Amino acid sequence: MTGKGTLGSVFDFLTVILIFLFTLLLAYLATKFIASYQKNRGFRKGQIKGNIEVIETYPVAQGKYIQILRIGKKYISISVCKDEINLLTELNEEDLEIPSEEDENKAKNSSFKDILAKVKAGKSKESK
Repeated sequence: MTGKGTLGSVFDFLTVILIFLFTLLLAYLATKFIASYQKNRGFRKGQIKGNIEVIETYPVAQGKYIQILRIGKKYISISVCKDEINLLTELNEEDLEIPSEEDENKAKNSSFKDILAKVKAGKSKESK
């Protein structure tokens, strides 16, 4: 008989579990590192870096967006696709409704319960 026995099987199982957990830990740490690197390097909505600010981004289709940018004192609209960026038009500041920081913070701090209540209220209006 060429078996290891119950104790050997349990040891092998625990070894596999430990290797799996170690692999998960490495994947988690690598993801956190890459995310922090990208976060420090990248530009987010409303983030000001010198003279360029992304005011708003609207997804049109998968991988295609319309963005409103402030460059210096001018506002422009561009289309962003996978391999190209096109200027759509220059905009007047008076024509734009730029949300204040207070409005953005309020939207960011909405709890899931508040958002769910709004969705339920919207569905109940549609069903009537």
